[in-house]
Amino acid sequence: MTVRQGDLAPDFEQDTYNGSIRFHEWIGRSWCLLFSTSELAAAGRLKAEWNRRGVKLVGLSAEAAAAGQGSDVNFPVIADTDRAVAALYGMTEPAVACLIDPHRRVRLMRTYAADRCDFDEMLRLLDGLQCDDRSS
Repeated sequence: MTVRQGDLAPDFEQDTYNGSIRFHEWIGRSWCLLFSTSELAAAGRLKAEWNRRGVKLVGLSAEAAAAGQGSDVNFPVIADTDRAVAALYGMTEPAVACLIDPHRRVRLMRTYAADRCDFDEMLRLLDGLQCDDRSS
């Protein structure tokens, strides 16, 4: 089953490199960016921008060494060594980003080539979604 835009984001309980999370409980009433890429530090460097927009970041990694990417990784990284979460969300490409709204609906999924997620683009897309939500 592949998750599509508009679907309820699947819930899961999974270990992260910072402890276990129950996804829906962890999101609370926030926006969330769930992403799979080796560029964890790139997302972390924009932490102030994500915070300003009320977005919680969570990375997805099948590699055990992903947590050691330096001090810029300031958010949970799911230890998805069995690829269970990736399969649940249909995140089979090297870099996928999924924006989830406070109602736990998948609002946007983007696939990027070469294991590089364009986080600046994700911020612009998020701004558009949030602006649209405020005007409706």
